[in-house]
Amino acid sequence: MMQMGDVPIVQVTGAIVVLCSLLWLLLTGNKAPQGVPPGSFGWPLIGESIEFLRWRRKISTFALFKEKRKKYGNIFKTHLFFSPTVVITGADAHKLLQNDGYRSLTSGHSSAMKDLFGQSLILADGDQHKQMRKAIMAGINSKVLKNQIPILEELTIQTLNSWEGNEISASEEFAKFTFYSILGLLISMKPSPQAEHLRDYFSVYAKDGISLPLKIPGTAYNRALQARKKLVDEITKIMDQRRKDNRLHEDVLAHFMHTQDLPENDSRLSDDEIIDNMLFFIFSGFETTSTALSRIIQLLADHPHELKLVQAEQKCIQEEIGNNAPLTWEKLKSMPYTSMVISEALRLSHLGTEISFRTAKTDIAFEGYTIPRGWNIIVDRASTDINPEIFKEPHKFNPSRFKENVPPYVFMPFGGGVRSCPGMEFANLEIMIFIYHLVNNYSWHLTKPYDGLEYTGIVPKPKSGVPIFVERLRQEH
Repeated sequence: MMQMGDVPIVQVTGAIVVLCSLLWLLLTGNKAPQGVPPGSFGWPLIGESIEFLRWRRKISTFALFKEKRKKYGNIFKTHLFFSPTVVITGADAHKLLQNDGYRSLTSGHSSAMKDLFGQSLILADGDQHKQMRKAIMAGINSKVLKNQIPILEELTIQTLNSWEGNEISASEEFAKFTFYSILGLLISMKPSPQAEHLRDYFSVYAKDGISLPLKIPGTAYNRALQARKKLVDEITKIMDQRRKDNRLHEDVLAHFMHTQDLPENDSRLSDDEIIDNMLFFIFSGFETTSTALSRIIQLLADHPHELKLVQAEQKCIQEEIGNNAPLTWEKLKSMPYTSMVISEALRLSHLGTEISFRTAKTDIAFEGYTIPRGWNIIVDRASTDINPEIFKEPHKFNPSRFKENVPPYVFMPFGGGVRSCPGMEFANLEIMIFIYHLVNNYSWHLTKPYDGLEYTGIVPKPKSGVPIFVERLRQEH
């Protein structure tokens, strides 16, 4: 007898969507208020969600938005994930995010976002957001980050030693490296079988969470929610154990738990808020940083001149501190050309910057149109990153372009304003430390040409996984 699992989930989902869409159309129609931007809402209820996900996985949302702008202009409406949505781009769009504070915008609060991120910073607003951000930033302050330098160096050296003389997938290896880095920062966990279990759960959570939000067994979204539940259970066990053993820990979780001893009107975090923010921190920094590192490795391999400039800068730092001496916070802050390489890799890859998602708290006037209260807003950052009017020869890898002052509100890889990425300093630390040890001690070459990006998770990733062969450099005496 045929079981439910034998029926193609696409057919079942399709039937449900059609029935819901017809009911929605009968009840509400599919009309937009006066004064909103041009565009199409697509199908009733589901709107253009399926088209959005299909383009994102096969090409990119940037390509889809480019086609839409040809038809409707730089600002247009659509309907995504059960919500009317306006897509905007350019410096004025970035300026709106940067300067709004808490007045007109809040973070996107669709039911899917709440399912995935719970009571985390990304969904908080106003005073709640201020207090929560204060608690989080205190947990990853400069003192905490400085203490992470030797831990990250040890992990970097171990990782590179395992690469020596081997062909590896940079994407896969950096996924491990960045995940272990974040676990070290958050819960002082080193590479272990338990850490691997967490990474397996998190891979499903991050990849399948970006899908049509249908809580139906067998769907990608349902798998993401099940993976999230397992992660919550694991973090809860760690917190319970810490309360029993009373050992001193110096990590982000320890700081978050310590806030529960503060007065009620201060930056306290409940257990649910702690867990949700831990998951969000990993979600927002795990794949973005690993893919940034993969792209940097690939771009430097393909551009020997730029690689030599990075090597020269890093060699000078190594000579200043001594071959086997640990890196210092001050030296990590004095790598100007390497910083430009990172910025250029982020610009070309749209990592963490492909889109920004907000919801209008009031009616917003923007470029002659009205964005109604309750509508979602997507800021298409990728289009600005490769706008030839801003960046000359935008598809060319040219780190030196960042020697000049970039116009305000055009390059915002870590966001801006009250919702700028709280983990950007840690991400920079990971990248800088890895580059320092890599270029001073190893050489590498691509074993397969770079063949573009694919969009299978939260951020675009290199299709080929960036396969490289790694050799240790002979040290001159």
